[in-house]
Formats: sequence, C-alpha cells, structure tokens
Amino acid sequence: MTESELKSKLQEKYDHSIWKELLTSIFQKVDYFVHPTILAEKTETAKSVRQIGNLSIADGNIGIFEVEVSSRKNIARNRVELRKIASAYIDQDIINGAFVFYYSSNQDDYRFTFIAKKSGIVEDGELKRYQTQPKRYTYVLGPNESCTTAAKRLLEFEHSDNILLDNVIQAFSIEKLNKEFFKKYKEHYQKFCDELAHSNFRKSVFNLQNFKDKKENDKAEKPIRDFVKLLLGRIVFLHFLQKKRWLGCPANSETWKEGDFQFLYNLYTNYKDKNNFLSKCLNSLFFDTLNTKRDGDIFDFTKTRVPYLNGGLFDNVHPEYEQINFPVIRFEELFDFFSQYNFTIDESSPDEHEVGIDPEMLSHIFENLLEDNKDKGAFYTPKEIVHYMCHESLIQYLKTNLNSCHPDSDLSDGGPKAVEAFIHNQEVSQFIRDNAKEIDSLLDKVKICDPAIGSGAFPMGLLKEIFQAKLLLYPYLKTNKKFDPAIVKRNIIQNSIYGVDIDSGAVDIARLRFWLALIVDEEEPTPLPNLDYKIMQGNSLLESFEGIDLSNAFSDEFKITLVDPQINIFSGDVEDPQYQVNFTPQQKMLIKDLAEKYFKETDKAEKVKLHKNIEDHVLNHIELSLEFHKNKKTILLAQTRQELKERIKPINKLSARKQYLT
Repeated sequence: MTESELKSKLQEKYDHSIWKELLTSIFQKVDYFVHPTILAEKTETAKSVRQIGNLSIADGNIGIFEVEVSSRKNIARNRVELRKIASAYIDQDIINGAFVFYYSSNQDDYRFTFIAKKSGIVEDGELKRYQTQPKRYTYVLGPNESCTTAAKRLLEFEHSDNILLDNVIQAFSIEKLNKEFFKKYKEHYQKFCDELAHSNFRKSVFNLQNFKDKKENDKAEKPIRDFVKLLLGRIVFLHFLQKKRWLGCPANSETWKEGDFQFLYNLYTNYKDKNNFLSKCLNSLFFDTLNTKRDGDIFDFTKTRVPYLNGGLFDNVHPEYEQINFPVIRFEELFDFFSQYNFTIDESSPDEHEVGIDPEMLSHIFENLLEDNKDKGAFYTPKEIVHYMCHESLIQYLKTNLNSCHPDSDLSDGGPKAVEAFIHNQEVSQFIRDNAKEIDSLLDKVKICDPAIGSGAFPMGLLKEIFQAKLLLYPYLKTNKKFDPAIVKRNIIQNSIYGVDIDSGAVDIARLRFWLALIVDEEEPTPLPNLDYKIMQGNSLLESFEGIDLSNAFSDEFKITLVDPQINIFSGDVEDPQYQVNFTPQQKMLIKDLAEKYFKETDKAEKVKLHKNIEDHVLNHIELSLEFHKNKKTILLAQTRQELKERIKPINKLSARKQYLT
C-alpha cells in the first residue's frame, strides 16, 4: 500500500471494516472476536465501550477497543472525557497496550489512541513484578485532518516480522514529530531570511550594508531574522486558529463553526497576484482584519468572516516593512509544508500526547532559533521537570497558607496529605471539600513571576494546575455562577501571571502561548487581552535605569529627593529642608488600575491612550530620579572643584614666591 493510498483511507470517517483490513495487513497476528466483549453499557459520555480483538507483537499483546462516543461530545476536542473512559474501562484490562478507536456517527473525525503500559520484573532482594503508569498517544484522523504523519508511521510496520512495544511507541512519538517538524521549519525559515538578505529590501527597507566579515554580517542581519520570525510566527498562530474553524466562516453565518480548515492554504492558492501576496493580501489580513474591528467581520479578499483578535500579535509596529514581498515559491513551499501536519490546540501532558503540532511546538521553535542561546547560557527545562516543579510549588503554597489559617486544626496531619493528593492525583477528599472556598480564594491570590520566562513553560504549567484545581473545586463552592473555562483562565492570567525575559523573541512566544491557552476554551472568538504589562521584555537581574537604582520604586518608604537649585552649592553647605517628591500610594494604585483597564481594553484608540498614560507615569518617575542624580552629581562636581581649588592654593603661592625670588 502506498502512502497516498493509506492517507486517503485514514481521511475517511471511521469504518470498522477499513481498520480491520489495515491492522491485518500491517500486523501479522491479529485476532478479531466473533462476539466483542462489552466493557460498559451506555453512559452520558459513551454509548458503548467494547473490546473487539487482540493483536500480538514480539514482546507482548495489544488489545483492540472501540468506543462509540455520545453525539454531544466533541471527539477532536474532548480529550479529558475520553481519557476518563480509558481510565475506567480500558487501562485496568490491558497488559502491554491497547488500540482504542473513539468515534461518533454524527462526527467526521475520530481518535486513534494507543495506550502503553510496560511490565516486567526487577531484582531488589526478591523478584517483584512491576507495571508502569499508562501513557496515551493519539492521532486525530478523518476528513478534516492531513493524516500524513499517521500514514508514514503506520507504513513503517508493513512487512515487519519483529515489531516490539517500543517500536509502536516510537510510531506515536511526539518527540520524533517535533524534531521532524522543526528541522523542516528551520529550512523554510532560513530560505526566507536568505531571500531578504540578498534582495533589494536589504538596503531599501532594512538599510543594511554588506560586510565581508561573516560575524559582522550576521549581527547586522538580525532585523531580517526578527522580521521572518514574526512573520512565520503569525502564520503558525493562524494555523491553530483555523483549527478552531474561526477563519473563513460564511458571510451569512452568525456562528463561528463553519470556517475553512485550510483557510491559509486556500487563500494563497486562490489569490491571483502571488508576487504581492505578502504586501497586499497577508498584510491586509494581519493589520486591517485581525487587528481591526469591522462591521460583519468580513475579510475583503475572501468575502468571508474573520474575527477581530486584539492582543497585540498583529500590531503594525513597522509600517516600513509593508512593501516587502517574496518570490512565489517561498509561500508555495511553506503552505504545502504546513498542510502536511495536524495542528492541535491542546498542549500535551507528560502522560498524554496528541500526535500533532501543539502550542508547545512554539517554545521548541523559539528555543532553537534563539540568538546565540548557548553563549548566553540559556537552558530549557524538560516538560517532566516543569510538571513536577509546578505541582510541588502549588502544594507548598497551599499547605503554608492553609496552615497559617488553621494553626490549631488537624491540618498538620490530614491536611497536607489531602492537598498533595488533590494536586497530584486530583483526589477531592473531605478536607478539600470542607475548605473548598478557602482554597479557591488562595488560588485567586497566588502570584507567579518568572524572571526568565523564556517561552513560558513554568507560568503555563502553573496556569494549567490552578485551572484544574479550580475546576475540581467548583462543585463544592455552592455557587450559582457558571464555570466558564475561558473566563477562569483570563482571571488567572490577569491576577496571577507575570514574566520577564531579556529576549524580545521569548516574550512574543510566551504571550502567544497564553493567547492560545485562552482560545482552546472559547466557543466563539472574543478579543484577546493585552499582555504588555503581564509579560515584558527586560533584565530581571537589574533594578536600575542608566545606573540609577529603582529597586524601591513601589515601597512605602521610597522618596525622590531633589536639591533646590537656589542653594549656593559653592559654599560647600547644603541646607535642609530639601525638596522631596514621594511616590504616593495613590499614584501606585492609579498605575495598577490603569494596567488592569489596559489588560481588558479592545478599542484601539483607547488602548493607545491608556498605554501613554501608564508610560507617562513611569517616565515621570524616571525623570525625577534622573533629576535627583543630576543634582547630586552637580553638587559633587562643585565640591570637588572647591576642594581642588583649596588644595592648589599652597602650590600657587609657592610658584608665585619662586617667581618673585627669581
């Protein structure tokens, strides 16, 4: 079977007979049951759960299961509900692994999941049998998916007579996909950079010279690389957005559910003036559409609906770049490359992976394209360690604060264990239920600041942990308020998340991941929050500006002291009182209120006003500090001159006497 033939089969709706044929042709020992084993009767989530067969591999057995999902559950998105089905009915029955097909008669796409559980014997004084925790790997297949990766991986097994469990795991490996995707992505990125570096735009737009020295030339071309990173980053972001079916909705549609899954590919294919695709078409999509409120949300080139996003990703910060274009082949190859991959908005967890390009891929792209990352000592923490550290940090925060609230209770015994089980295993014990409101309030108050945010792994990890904790607590809060995932995540980001990084590219990627985290749970597009004052570029090791200490800017004791310019500094005597300017609590509260308003503001003109207002307050503070330091230096200079004058008096007298004697 060729790759294209297998791909076309995978792009059909789920059909038991097709997969029976496929598995039998790929694996040598497949046994389908005459009478499937029913594992569960109809529930709210699943109409049926049944085992339909087994297949044997060289070092174990893999069960074959079918789950007919309720028509109300979205198979492509509802991974958590599907995992619960596997945990309840399938995980406990498998020895080495399971192939699970999740399908629904009213949905085109379906999930093909591989659950792996390794078992064996270790020697530790005595022989002990062990089993690893189940790990789940998933392909989303069907008419709306590319299915290219799945077809390539499955064909690796064809005609193999020694398939091992590790071979199957490798076929579903997200790490392998990430490496493959990034390698090709980097090739396209480099072609775009080289195209600009050797074009007329090098001089006309970027005003760059050609240097003979390679290092000097590379340094000069950084603006070109930054432009290409931003351009490709925007295009990748839109591939996640079209996965939501929010791009290209019919003009007469009032919902955002009928968009084009291949909006960008079709936009390029159907656009006639391909030589000016970037300057005329894409720039219009970025700046005049996604970044601008419009009546009816119509995009002029397709006459279909495209949402207003806000947030800043599509701000036109370099109008001079609007004239840039690329040869036709650049976008032709790029969109063909992207069309081969499944983009999924859900980020993988350590025990569950959807085989597709998820938002975490953006962090891999950043990490690998970062300028001189090795020379800067940049290090990116593995996902498992991030996951562990986020768990432990939240546990310690809750235990510490709950303990201070209940010093005389039995928290010292049962409480910590309950908190650990709650965060680690999502177990809601009686202690957690009794203290649900208090724990929820503590989660609202927690502050998370990553001083070297990179691509946002740690704050993103804590966003997930806090969100999951709030979701589990919700039934015990005794409130009539609906649990809206998108609103809950927005509030967590606004109240708790802060980050700084010295690299502007890192800041862009981190913001982008938080925007995607909100999009996951939105049923319909709403303007994204402005993260300018949540995730910022800067050096978190310094609290100074031009050598001026600003570390106490927001403390109650902070004062800026200015010397009255009327004082005679040449007398060497600086009289009190000096002129003092305090950064008052009212001013601090005003800046905080302005930043909160800016976070939510969607009107472009009002955003500019708020931004300027905040900047004016900050700059005023810096200017006062500069004035203070200027006057201090002026006094010091005058005192030094006076001291020098006094010191040279004897020398002058001696010179005069010597001249007189001569």
